[in-house]
Amino acid sequence: MNFPTGSLALMIKRDKDTLIPRGNTRILTGDTIILSVPAYHSENDGKLKEIQIEPDHDWCNSSIAELNLPQNILIALIKRGDENIIPQGGAVIHPGDQVVIYK
Repeated sequence: MNFPTGSLALMIKRDKDTLIPRGNTRILTGDTIILSVPAYHSENDGKLKEIQIEPDHDWCNSSIAELNLPQNILIALIKRGDENIIPQGGAVIHPGDQVVIYK
């Protein structure tokens, strides 16, 4: 598993336990990992693109699962005001969102 340079695993939630990772901690299937990662800056990565969602955009008010995106497109992040949303299939894209796609 690769994390962005400068990332730090802060916590692992495993079943009902909360673990503070150390250098020898193993990540297991089903674990939830809480990460601290460097800020995203779109101008530094040619594979990432930001799309401003206007009310008339095809994706507006649709869930990610409904979009039927091509295989080479991944919605990596939804920026909504001051909130950064890690998208899942049920996430709905709202007017005013900035959607970061990886191509």
